[in-house]
Amino acid sequence: MDLSGIPGAVLVENGPIVIHQGNQDADLDALPFPRRDLTAHYRNSYFSEWMRPLASIRTSKGCLFRCRFCALWKLTGGRYITRKPECIVEELGTIGEKFIFFADDESFLDTNRMGMLADLIQRAGIRKRYFLYGRSDTVAKHPDLIEQWKKVGLERVFVGFEFMRTPI
Repeated sequence: MDLSGIPGAVLVENGPIVIHQGNQDADLDALPFPRRDLTAHYRNSYFSEWMRPLASIRTSKGCLFRCRFCALWKLTGGRYITRKPECIVEELGTIGEKFIFFADDESFLDTNRMGMLADLIQRAGIRKRYFLYGRSDTVAKHPDLIEQWKKVGLERVFVGFEFMRTPI
């Protein structure tokens, strides 16, 4: 069976592992919102640590960095694709859960977009409690963005430490 035409398929071809990337121009905003009604019966079982009930949302895919410890850039071909903030707010408005996990690979990669998203969430009056992944250098360089997000409900940032300098 030939699986080479399936985007994202990972195959072993004559020894090496080959990842078929597929369309380089994916439009995340063109995808329909998840059918959360199909899992309504199980929603109270969705949680992470102290956050229950929990829903997740994806606002971006990929990462522009090439960290040595991470294979994501290989899996996504080094691409970083995002959803428009307006589409994200529209989807957030359909979510009943109090806690929201941003299932992005790195949510704050585009700080301007995330600032616009926080503004739109505030203007829409959406009251949720958020947690997401963020790079330590982004968090350190943009305390104003973190404060802006705190005002709209950001409670937790899972921080990755991408590098460390040792004293000479």
